[in-house]
Amino acid sequence: LVNQGGREIMHYISQIVIDPKNASTLAAVRNPYLFHGAVENAVNVPGLKKSGRTLWRRDGDRILIVSETKPDLSHMETQFHGIGMTKEYLLPENVKEGDRFFFRLLANPCRTCNITDKKTGNLKRIRAAARTDASQMSWLMDKAEHNGFVVKNHEVILVRSFWESLIRHHDNPPVQFHVAQYEGYLTVTDADLFRKALYKGLGKEKAFGCGLLSVIRGESHV
Repeated sequence: LVNQGGREIMHYISQIVIDPKNASTLAAVRNPYLFHGAVENAVNVPGLKKSGRTLWRRDGDRILIVSETKPDLSHMETQFHGIGMTKEYLLPENVKEGDRFFFRLLANPCRTCNITDKKTGNLKRIRAAARTDASQMSWLMDKAEHNGFVVKNHEVILVRSFWESLIRHHDNPPVQFHVAQYEGYLTVTDADLFRKALYKGLGKEKAFGCGLLSVIRGESHV
């Protein structure tokens, strides 16, 4: 990605291995809003202007973060009794049409649809979760088409799907959204769109751990 001046925008990728038995970790697993707050605190470094989209994802006992701002992980290390590291996020070299990657994606598959308001009779637009395996795979294929890659059913596994709950204030009911985890192989169809997807993410609820598309050449964990 480049800025308005034509310069490439620097990105960073960070990993923090957290203590799964730590009380703060357990609380954040139950309520990812706490992870969201910790990540936002890490990338909002005093004296530096935050810019761009921050992506993050929890993979078991580690948290991945992709950001334009180099984060300060010290507070997260203390909060979750973890060990963190940050490096420049370098995209796979010489990405071109036809390249294949192993990928992992935690996403919020949903579609916008029109429904009739029972009280007013007017049409209103809502976001509806893709709940079935077929609809979740269809969502991924649609997103791939618009983000410079293609996936095939027999090369992708829907690892799990579940409802996530966010508690912003204890006096209010939790906010829920649906999450699906995908793993498998993709093929690049447009290198520029694909690079943008790696930096900007896919789908909704990016602030709460969804949308980060991680890739690696060959068969491996990402």
